[in-house]
Formats: sequence, structure tokens, C-alpha cells
Amino acid sequence: MWFDGSVLVRVLGPLRVEVDSRAERVAEVDGGVEVSWIPAGGGSSSDVFDACIVCCPLPVALEICPGQRDLLGPIDRALGYTQCVTVAVGTTRTPDSPAFLVQMPSREDHDVALMFLDHNKAADRAPAGHGLIGCCWEASAAARMMEEPD
Repeated sequence: MWFDGSVLVRVLGPLRVEVDSRAERVAEVDGGVEVSWIPAGGGSSSDVFDACIVCCPLPVALEICPGQRDLLGPIDRALGYTQCVTVAVGTTRTPDSPAFLVQMPSREDHDVALMFLDHNKAADRAPAGHGLIGCCWEASAAARMMEEPD
């Protein structure tokens, strides 16, 4: 079963969640989808489910979903991935701006592309009276900085 975005998925009953586990294989089988994974404690596990939503980078999906290689392979070859550097800056007072996003003109800074004023997105993003700004670097600047120390 391979679902596209037009399918409404309902979760009925309890949902089992495992953290710190690594998916190894997702494959269609009679009656559902078999998912194989390595649990946090090691070893291996496998189970069949009614459906599976794969949320990971495309190259990983290509590796763990062998039955979808004809679909995913051309997409993987056509899309280039960018690298991203984001720095969170906490402020001691709330910045005087109602914006939640500020695009940085390249004449002001060639490396910083935009800033999210996270404290304006939702009240719980920063302590009361403080600000939280996420500075996102432009893709080529991020690629240059990727191997640099923090």
C-alpha cells in the first residue's frame, strides 16, 4: 500500500511509538506493510502494519523502501539537497516587531537569508519578556560553513 497525499489516514486505538530506533526496511506485503527496524537496545524487530508513513530524507527512503525504487529513484536523481545552518539567538527583551519572519536583503548580509522571530509564532517559544530569533543562512553560505566548528 503506497499512499499519496490525497488519502485520509485515521489512527484507531492506541499508537505504539518507539524512539531511538532505526528503520531498516519498509515493504508491501499481503495484508499491509512490513516494517523492519533496529530498536534502541539493539537486535532487530519486524512487524506488519495496515499502513506506514515514511518521513525521512529521500536518499534514506530510497534505501529502506526497495519496492518504491522505480518511483523514488528518478526523484532522488533530479533533486539536489541543500544544507542548512540555523542559529538560535535568545534576547533579554522582546524585539519590537510583530513580524514572525524577516527576509534579509543580500546588500545587508550575503550569508543570512532570513530570521524567524519565534517568540511571535507562539507564546511558549520564549520566556515572557524575552525573544527567540532563528537566523537561517543562505544555502551556499551554509554549505561553506558546514564543516566549521560551532
